[in-house]
Parts: sequence; C-alpha cells; structure tokens
Amino acid sequence: MISGKIKLDAAGKKLVKRLAKELGAKEFISVLLKKMNQLSLKTAGNVSKTSLSGQILHRRTGALARSVVGKAELIHGIPAMRIGVLRGPSVKYAGILEHGGTIKPKKAKALSIPQKPVLTGAGVDRFGGPRNFPGNLRFLPFRRGIAIGKLVNENEAKSLQEQGTSVYAAKAYYLLIKEAHIPAKHWLSIPIRAFLPKISIELKTFMKDLLNGTATT
Repeated sequence: MISGKIKLDAAGKKLVKRLAKELGAKEFISVLLKKMNQLSLKTAGNVSKTSLSGQILHRRTGALARSVVGKAELIHGIPAMRIGVLRGPSVKYAGILEHGGTIKPKKAKALSIPQKPVLTGAGVDRFGGPRNFPGNLRFLPFRRGIAIGKLVNENEAKSLQEQGTSVYAAKAYYLLIKEAHIPAKHWLSIPIRAFLPKISIELKTFMKDLLNGTATT
C-alpha cells in the first residue's frame, strides 16, 4: 500500500485555512475526506489503467487490477490518501512485485514454475500447481543451471524410453527452482506519483468551488 502525499502551493494552503475557519475544522475535514475518497478511487483506477495493462506489468487474470483500491482517512489527524491492495489473494504478490525480493519455498523443497503445456492463453497455470495435475509427473534432475530439475508427463517419458530416446527430450511441464529473484517493478508507486499533481489541481479547484458555494459533494 502506498501513501499519497498531496502538495499544495501557497494559494492552496490559504484556501485550506480559510475554509477551516469558515466551515469549522470538523466540518471542513469531513467534506475534504469525502472528496479525497473520490480522488483515491480515481487514482486507483488510473493505476490499473496505466500500470497493469502492459506498460509495467502484463495483465493475465486481472486479479491484481481488481484488487487495487483507494480510500481517504485521517492519519494522525491529517487527511490522507491510501492506494494499494488491502486484502485478498493478490496481497501475497503485490508487495514483492512493487519492491522486489526473493521467494523461497516454505514447505516444499523447490518452487515450481509452470511451463507452456500447463499454461492457459493468459499465461496462468491451469492446474494450480503440480500436485493438482490430473496425471503422473516424473522428476528429472539437472546437474547445472538455476533449475534443479523438471517435471515431465510420465506417459510421454515412458513413450520416449520405449523408442530408445532420452527421457530428457520430454517437454517440461514444470521447472523446479530453489528460489526466485523478483526485480522491483514499482507498478504502484510510479503511476501514483505521476498522477498526484493532477489530483492536487482537482483538490484545489474543489476547495475554490466549495468557497464559492458551487462545489458538488
């Protein structure tokens, strides 16, 4: 989750002080939070549109894009915007895609990386992992390289053996690796920071309209 810091120029700061005085601090903060909540949702939508449609990350199932939300709240008495993935299965990988890091297996001996035979057109494992594969897989170890081995279809491996061909010619259904290094993509912070100047302008316009009695809340 990313906290968005909105910067106002001198004129904007004067508007804040004047509105707080005329409306009362409590009423002004309530109205401001409502508007900032709208802007937070707008910013979250912009993240999905500009960052998760191929510009930074390629969209597959759309789960991450649907998980990005925005809301406004008081943090230490100051109205603030929060944009990010707050709950759901996407929380597991949203952070590491943003900041980067290393993924290691928690219970298994290796991580399984699905290959073309088990991928959907969107690039998603159709079985959810080798344990759910509807058939038998055979492990073939590697002596060198990042991967420690591969899992192949047992039927294909047997067929190759009967033909006198090496089982290593069988297509890899999953590659097994000890750990995966994920580079930082900053898919969340980059579009948010690029969008904040526009949000600042909209917020300043809203406060002017609020002062003139023409704002819609």
